[in-house]
Amino acid sequence: FILSLIGVAVQAQEYLIGIEYNQKLNSSKKQLKSFSETLSLPFFDDFSSLEVRPNSVFWADYSAYINDDYAINQPTIGVATLDAIDYKGNLYAFPDTASVMPGDTLTSQLIDLSGVRVSDSVYLSFFVQAGGLGNTPQPKDSIILQFKDSLTGHWRTIWSKAGDTLHSFDPVIVPLTNQVFL
Repeated sequence: FILSLIGVAVQAQEYLIGIEYNQKLNSSKKQLKSFSETLSLPFFDDFSSLEVRPNSVFWADYSAYINDDYAINQPTIGVATLDAIDYKGNLYAFPDTASVMPGDTLTSQLIDLSGVRVSDSVYLSFFVQAGGLGNTPQPKDSIILQFKDSLTGHWRTIWSKAGDTLHSFDPVIVPLTNQVFL
């Protein structure tokens, strides 16, 4: 009877908070290895190893989180999640919510395209899903694809998509139409 009286005077408020760290990344001891061998075509990764971090045979950095639990109806065994969590598993230190700054990257090892010409019709294809089971991207968020210009050494944006709410995977097919990227 006393508990029912106490319940009348109690109020509760639900708070929605984001993820502040990724325990799997935080506890992963896998170190980034230097890998100098170039990849050859065809180059394919379905992230099926699910080893938390990208496979260093294919990828040059560890910012992406490899998993099978953040996506909705993924087209492959695993996915590379690009979120607001760094390679150590901690939330990036954003100065404020209005800030725009770089986030996660997934950079391939060098791919040997010697002997390939634009007329050979080479394409890069991948699937992208905004949000999935993670936080919904904000309109100021974006995902960009950059290729390194072989003449200048600068990275050039080839494709981009602003943040939105998208729960299906969209295919992206990017033709390599400039010889400086080959």
